[in-house]
Amino acid sequence: MEKRWINKNIDLNLLCDKLRGFLRKKGFKTSKSQVKSGFDVAGVFPRELYSYEILLQIRGNPDSFVLKLALKDQASLFQKLSSLSALFGGGALVLKSLKSQELFDKLEEEFWTFAEETIEKMAKDA
Repeated sequence: MEKRWINKNIDLNLLCDKLRGFLRKKGFKTSKSQVKSGFDVAGVFPRELYSYEILLQIRGNPDSFVLKLALKDQASLFQKLSSLSALFGGGALVLKSLKSQELFDKLEEEFWTFAEETIEKMAKDA
């Protein structure tokens, strides 16, 4: 999912650090990289059974920017072919993919609430 903000005039580097802090509090190991048009944050949720990776992208400028949060390398093929893969012993992979999606969906809801509140607070303080 991605969301766009306009006329906020906030420091995208500081926003990136705040969003990265949120992910760390949720148990993710994160890395940040600056790209030409913004920032990328890669996150890994390290659990034995249901580890998964996410990618947060911040693109734009302080007045107009987009945040995009996605589950990295989503195994949607297994979800689409779950009954067929179960016949060939892929049921465990389907279960893992579905559990990762479930965990991501919960994280995503909390993330967007945090992001919106953080952006509004940063815009007021600017």
